[in-house]
Amino acid sequence: AEGTTDQGSLSRVLRSAFTLTTDVNITHRANLDNFSFVTVLGGQFFRTTDRQNRLNGSGGVDGTRSLNNFSEQTFSDFVLENANYGAYFLENIGIYDVAFLEFGGRLDKNTASGEGTKPLLLPKIGLTYNISDHDFYRDSSIRDIISTIKVRGNYGEASNFAQPFSQDRTFGLNPFFGAPSFTFANPGNDELVSERVKTTEFGVELGFFSNRLFLSGTRYMGVTEDALFTPQSPPSSGQLNQIQNIGEVENKGYELALTATPIQTGKHSLSLNLSYN
Repeated sequence: AEGTTDQGSLSRVLRSAFTLTTDVNITHRANLDNFSFVTVLGGQFFRTTDRQNRLNGSGGVDGTRSLNNFSEQTFSDFVLENANYGAYFLENIGIYDVAFLEFGGRLDKNTASGEGTKPLLLPKIGLTYNISDHDFYRDSSIRDIISTIKVRGNYGEASNFAQPFSQDRTFGLNPFFGAPSFTFANPGNDELVSERVKTTEFGVELGFFSNRLFLSGTRYMGVTEDALFTPQSPPSSGQLNQIQNIGEVENKGYELALTATPIQTGKHSLSLNLSYN
Protein backbone atom coordinates (compact mmCIF):
# COMPACT_ATOMS: atom_id res chain seq x y z
CA ALA A 1 0.00 0.00 0.00
CA GLU A 2 1.03 3.63 -0.45
CA GLY A 3 3.34 4.85 2.27
CA THR A 4 4.40 1.40 3.57
CA THR A 5 8.05 0.48 3.87
CA ASP A 6 7.90 -3.18 5.02
CA GLN A 7 6.65 -5.00 1.95
CA GLY A 8 9.94 -5.44 0.12
CA SER A 9 11.12 -8.98 -0.78
CA LEU A 10 14.33 -10.47 -2.04
CA SER A 11 15.26 -13.90 -3.43
CA ARG A 12 18.78 -15.10 -4.04
CA VAL A 13 19.73 -18.39 -5.71
CA LEU A 14 23.21 -19.87 -5.48
CA ARG A 15 24.06 -22.79 -7.76
CA SER A 16 27.16 -24.93 -8.09
CA ALA A 17 27.09 -27.51 -10.92
CA PHE A 18 29.88 -29.89 -11.89
CA THR A 19 30.02 -32.56 -14.62
CA LEU A 20 32.91 -34.92 -15.29
CA THR A 21 32.97 -37.21 -18.35
CA THR A 22 35.75 -39.69 -19.08
CA ASP A 23 36.09 -42.09 -22.02
CA VAL A 24 39.12 -44.34 -22.50
CA ASN A 25 39.32 -46.83 -25.37
CA ILE A 26 41.81 -48.95 -27.32
CA THR A 27 41.30 -49.66 -31.03
CA HIS A 28 42.99 -52.42 -33.02
CA ARG A 29 42.76 -52.83 -36.81
CA ALA A 30 43.70 -55.89 -38.83
CA ASN A 31 43.21 -57.33 -42.31
CA LEU A 32 43.11 -60.94 -43.44
CA ASP A 33 42.68 -61.59 -47.17
CA ASN A 34 39.17 -60.30 -47.95
CA PHE A 35 38.25 -59.60 -44.34
CA SER A 36 38.88 -56.53 -42.20
CA PHE A 37 38.64 -56.32 -38.42
CA VAL A 38 38.23 -53.36 -36.10
CA THR A 39 38.21 -54.12 -32.38
CA VAL A 40 37.40 -51.53 -29.73
CA LEU A 41 37.73 -51.97 -25.95
CA GLY A 42 36.88 -49.13 -23.65
CA GLY A 43 35.38 -47.74 -20.50
CA GLN A 44 33.28 -44.69 -19.67
CA PHE A 45 32.57 -42.77 -16.51
CA PHE A 46 30.53 -39.68 -15.85
CA ARG A 47 29.53 -37.90 -12.68
CA THR A 48 27.09 -35.03 -12.24
CA THR A 49 26.77 -32.87 -9.15
CA ASP A 50 24.25 -30.05 -8.84
CA ARG A 51 23.82 -28.08 -5.61
CA GLN A 52 21.38 -25.19 -5.33
CA ASN A 53 20.58 -22.92 -2.39
CA ARG A 54 17.66 -20.52 -2.36
CA LEU A 55 17.41 -17.67 0.15
CA ASN A 56 14.17 -15.70 0.51
CA GLY A 57 13.52 -12.60 2.53
CA SER A 58 10.26 -10.68 3.06
CA GLY A 59 8.98 -7.86 5.23
CA GLY A 60 11.87 -5.55 4.46
CA VAL A 61 12.33 -2.02 3.25
CA ASP A 62 12.07 -1.51 -0.50
CA GLY A 63 15.49 -1.45 -2.12
CA THR A 64 17.23 -3.50 0.57
CA ARG A 65 19.97 -5.75 -0.87
CA SER A 66 20.96 -7.62 2.28
CA LEU A 67 18.90 -10.54 3.57
CA ASN A 68 19.94 -9.65 7.12
CA ASN A 69 17.58 -6.66 6.97
CA PHE A 70 14.40 -8.70 6.36
CA SER A 71 12.14 -9.69 9.22
CA GLU A 72 11.22 -13.06 7.65
CA GLN A 73 13.87 -15.30 6.18
CA THR A 74 13.51 -18.76 4.64
CA PHE A 75 16.03 -21.15 3.16
CA SER A 76 15.79 -24.18 0.87
CA ASP A 77 18.37 -26.34 -0.85
CA PHE A 78 18.56 -28.94 -3.61
CA VAL A 79 21.23 -31.59 -4.07
CA LEU A 80 21.62 -33.94 -7.07
CA GLU A 81 24.51 -36.37 -7.42
CA ASN A 82 24.75 -39.19 -9.94
CA ALA A 83 27.51 -41.38 -11.36
CA ASN A 84 27.53 -43.97 -14.13
CA TYR A 85 30.23 -46.57 -14.78
CA GLY A 86 30.49 -48.54 -18.01
CA ALA A 87 32.79 -50.89 -19.92
CA TYR A 88 32.19 -51.80 -23.56
CA PHE A 89 33.42 -54.04 -26.36
CA LEU A 90 32.81 -53.58 -30.09
CA GLU A 91 33.88 -55.68 -33.07
CA ASN A 92 33.36 -54.70 -36.71
CA ILE A 93 34.08 -57.30 -39.42
CA GLY A 94 34.17 -56.28 -43.07
CA ILE A 95 33.48 -59.05 -45.58
CA TYR A 96 34.74 -58.42 -49.12
CA ASP A 97 34.07 -54.70 -48.55
CA VAL A 98 30.38 -55.27 -49.31
CA ALA A 99 29.04 -56.56 -46.00
CA PHE A 100 29.82 -55.40 -42.48
CA LEU A 101 28.96 -57.28 -39.31
CA GLU A 102 29.13 -55.37 -36.04
CA PHE A 103 28.53 -56.80 -32.58
CA GLY A 104 29.43 -55.94 -29.03
CA GLY A 105 28.13 -55.19 -25.60
CA ARG A 106 28.21 -52.76 -22.73
CA LEU A 107 28.22 -53.30 -18.97
CA ASP A 108 26.53 -50.43 -17.13
CA LYS A 109 26.17 -49.55 -13.46
CA ASN A 110 24.41 -46.43 -12.23
CA THR A 111 24.35 -45.11 -8.68
CA ALA A 112 20.60 -44.48 -8.97
CA SER A 113 20.04 -48.27 -8.94
CA GLY A 114 19.23 -50.10 -5.72
CA GLU A 115 21.80 -51.95 -3.64
CA GLY A 116 20.21 -55.29 -4.50
CA THR A 117 20.79 -54.91 -8.25
CA LYS A 118 23.58 -55.97 -10.58
CA PRO A 119 25.20 -54.14 -13.52
CA LEU A 120 23.22 -54.29 -16.75
CA LEU A 121 24.65 -56.11 -19.78
CA LEU A 122 23.51 -54.33 -22.95
CA PRO A 123 24.29 -56.27 -26.17
CA LYS A 124 24.13 -55.02 -29.76
CA ILE A 125 24.48 -56.56 -33.21
CA GLY A 126 24.05 -55.22 -36.73
CA LEU A 127 24.56 -56.22 -40.34
CA THR A 128 24.88 -54.00 -43.41
CA TYR A 129 24.98 -55.41 -46.94
CA ASN A 130 25.73 -53.09 -49.86
CA ILE A 131 24.70 -55.05 -52.94
CA SER A 132 25.67 -52.26 -55.30
CA ASP A 133 29.34 -52.51 -54.22
CA HIS A 134 29.78 -55.91 -55.88
CA ASP A 135 31.93 -55.90 -59.02
CA PHE A 136 29.25 -57.62 -61.05
CA TYR A 137 26.76 -54.90 -60.14
CA ARG A 138 29.15 -52.07 -60.93
CA ASP A 139 29.69 -53.50 -64.40
CA SER A 140 25.98 -53.99 -65.10
CA SER A 141 23.78 -51.56 -67.01
CA ILE A 142 21.18 -51.42 -64.26
CA ARG A 143 23.60 -49.35 -62.17
CA ASP A 144 22.81 -46.37 -64.40
CA ILE A 145 19.24 -46.52 -63.10
CA ILE A 146 19.58 -47.96 -59.58
CA SER A 147 22.93 -46.69 -58.32
CA THR A 148 22.73 -47.88 -54.70
CA ILE A 149 21.10 -50.88 -53.06
CA LYS A 150 21.83 -51.31 -49.37
CA VAL A 151 19.98 -53.37 -46.76
CA ARG A 152 20.60 -53.29 -43.01
CA GLY A 153 19.38 -54.76 -39.77
CA ASN A 154 20.25 -53.86 -36.19
CA TYR A 155 19.42 -54.90 -32.67
CA GLY A 156 20.60 -53.02 -29.60
CA GLU A 157 19.84 -52.36 -25.98
CA ALA A 158 20.21 -49.15 -23.98
CA SER A 159 19.27 -47.98 -20.50
CA ASN A 160 17.50 -45.02 -18.90
CA PHE A 161 18.26 -44.50 -15.22
CA ALA A 162 16.02 -43.01 -12.57
CA GLN A 163 16.56 -39.69 -10.83
CA PRO A 164 19.38 -39.73 -8.26
CA PHE A 165 18.45 -40.86 -4.71
CA SER A 166 15.25 -42.51 -6.01
CA GLN A 167 16.44 -45.81 -4.54
CA ASP A 168 17.17 -44.37 -1.06
CA ARG A 169 14.90 -44.21 1.96
CA THR A 170 14.74 -40.59 3.05
CA PHE A 171 13.11 -38.48 5.74
CA GLY A 172 11.95 -34.90 5.77
CA LEU A 173 12.67 -32.39 8.53
CA ASN A 174 9.88 -29.93 9.28
CA PRO A 175 9.23 -27.46 12.10
CA PHE A 176 6.47 -28.37 14.57
CA PHE A 177 5.59 -25.94 17.36
CA GLY A 178 9.04 -24.42 17.12
CA ALA A 179 10.86 -27.76 17.29
CA PRO A 180 12.18 -30.02 14.52
CA SER A 181 10.11 -33.07 13.54
CA PHE A 182 10.80 -35.89 11.10
CA THR A 183 8.37 -37.20 8.52
CA PHE A 184 8.59 -40.03 5.98
CA ALA A 185 9.75 -38.91 2.54
CA ASN A 186 11.00 -41.28 -0.18
CA PRO A 187 10.25 -44.89 0.92
CA GLY A 188 13.25 -46.31 -0.99
CA ASN A 189 13.55 -49.30 -3.30
CA ASP A 190 16.57 -51.64 -3.08
CA GLU A 191 15.49 -53.42 -6.27
CA LEU A 192 15.21 -50.32 -8.46
CA VAL A 193 17.03 -50.73 -11.80
CA SER A 194 17.39 -48.67 -14.94
CA GLU A 195 14.93 -49.11 -17.76
CA ARG A 196 16.13 -51.47 -20.48
CA VAL A 197 15.21 -50.33 -24.00
CA LYS A 198 15.42 -53.06 -26.68
CA THR A 199 15.31 -51.78 -30.25
CA THR A 200 15.17 -53.74 -33.51
CA GLU A 201 15.51 -52.04 -36.91
CA PHE A 202 15.35 -53.17 -40.52
CA GLY A 203 16.02 -50.81 -43.37
CA VAL A 204 16.77 -50.38 -47.05
CA GLU A 205 18.46 -47.58 -49.01
CA LEU A 206 17.93 -47.08 -52.73
CA GLY A 207 19.69 -44.54 -54.93
CA PHE A 208 18.52 -43.77 -58.47
CA PHE A 209 20.25 -41.98 -61.35
CA SER A 210 23.69 -41.58 -59.71
CA ASN A 211 21.94 -41.01 -56.37
CA ARG A 212 20.19 -37.88 -57.62
CA LEU A 213 17.07 -39.50 -56.18
CA PHE A 214 17.67 -41.27 -52.86
CA LEU A 215 15.11 -43.21 -50.81
CA SER A 216 15.62 -44.57 -47.31
CA GLY A 217 13.12 -46.64 -45.34
CA THR A 218 13.32 -48.07 -41.82
CA ARG A 219 11.01 -50.27 -39.78
CA TYR A 220 11.70 -50.00 -36.05
CA MET A 221 10.33 -51.80 -33.01
CA GLY A 222 11.25 -50.76 -29.48
CA VAL A 223 10.30 -52.33 -26.17
CA THR A 224 11.09 -50.71 -22.83
CA GLU A 225 11.33 -53.29 -20.05
CA ASP A 226 11.31 -52.48 -16.33
CA ALA A 227 9.69 -49.16 -17.24
CA LEU A 228 9.93 -46.52 -14.50
CA PHE A 229 6.59 -45.35 -13.13
CA THR A 230 5.47 -43.79 -9.86
CA PRO A 231 2.22 -45.39 -8.62
CA GLN A 232 0.12 -43.81 -5.90
CA SER A 233 0.83 -45.04 -2.38
CA PRO A 234 -2.10 -45.75 -0.01
CA PRO A 235 -2.79 -42.69 2.18
CA SER A 236 -2.71 -44.95 5.24
CA SER A 237 0.98 -45.72 4.65
CA GLY A 238 2.01 -42.19 5.57
CA GLN A 239 4.69 -42.30 2.89
CA LEU A 240 5.23 -40.48 -0.36
CA ASN A 241 4.97 -42.19 -3.74
CA GLN A 242 7.90 -44.42 -4.72
CA ILE A 243 9.19 -44.86 -8.27
CA GLN A 244 9.16 -48.51 -9.34
CA ASN A 245 9.93 -50.77 -12.30
CA ILE A 246 6.49 -51.60 -13.65
CA GLY A 247 5.42 -53.16 -16.95
CA GLU A 248 6.58 -52.58 -20.51
CA VAL A 249 6.20 -49.83 -23.08
CA GLU A 250 6.16 -50.62 -26.81
CA ASN A 251 7.07 -48.20 -29.57
CA LYS A 252 7.05 -49.14 -33.26
CA GLY A 253 6.67 -47.49 -36.62
CA TYR A 254 8.23 -46.52 -39.92
CA GLU A 255 10.69 -43.86 -40.99
CA LEU A 256 10.86 -42.76 -44.63
CA ALA A 257 13.19 -40.20 -46.16
CA LEU A 258 13.36 -38.99 -49.75
CA THR A 259 16.07 -36.73 -51.15
CA ALA A 260 15.96 -35.34 -54.68
CA THR A 261 18.70 -33.31 -56.35
CA PRO A 262 17.24 -31.98 -59.63
CA ILE A 263 20.07 -29.47 -60.12
CA GLN A 264 23.72 -30.31 -59.52
CA THR A 265 26.48 -28.41 -61.30
CA GLY A 266 29.96 -27.30 -60.40
CA LYS A 267 28.63 -24.00 -59.02
CA HIS A 268 25.02 -24.67 -58.09
CA SER A 269 22.91 -27.40 -56.57
CA LEU A 270 19.29 -27.74 -55.52
CA SER A 271 18.13 -30.42 -53.09
CA LEU A 272 14.64 -31.29 -51.88
CA ASN A 273 14.13 -33.37 -48.71
CA LEU A 274 10.98 -35.10 -47.54
CA SER A 275 10.69 -37.26 -44.41
CA TYR A 276 7.90 -39.18 -42.69
CA ASN A 277 7.78 -41.08 -39.42
